[in-house]
Amino acid sequence: LLCDGTKITFIALPGHHFGMTGVLVKTVSGKEVFFAADSIFDRDRMKKYWIPFLLDVGSFKMTLRRIVTLNADFLLPSHGTLLKNHEIESTAELNRYAVLTTEKDICTILKQPHTQEELLKIIFEQNKIPQRLGQYVLIGCTIRSYVSYLYRCGKIACQMKDNLLYWQTISQ
Repeated sequence: LLCDGTKITFIALPGHHFGMTGVLVKTVSGKEVFFAADSIFDRDRMKKYWIPFLLDVGSFKMTLRRIVTLNADFLLPSHGTLLKNHEIESTAELNRYAVLTTEKDICTILKQPHTQEELLKIIFEQNKIPQRLGQYVLIGCTIRSYVSYLYRCGKIACQMKDNLLYWQTISQ
């Protein structure tokens, strides 16, 4: 609590990167503004980067649910425009949809066994992502995070063949 009555709360926002923290500010007038760091991406960013950088897919999904429950009057992501209360839930839903779509795409691709590099190549081609070093590193890390998450959830399995690691969807 600041001397003028403004209340500041720090909130852990796991998923996008290690140790990310958001700041919820309640002003003297009672309005709440949530500075959300990279825990949510606005419509314009999602349109441009459908697969945002994530280190922990499961935590990112939980963080999106938590953001909605804050019920702040405004939300300001690090990259994007100020969201009003009525826009926060639909923006979080768009982010969740992007994650679920990417999960589904990976599971569909992995109906046939593929190495990580093969999977990444197919993801780049399907999503028309420019083949630049920066995108390769960021999307590559993100797809590895998805693979790790899907493996922990029991949706995909791996096997070694000819000194290469292959991933494949588990039949359910």
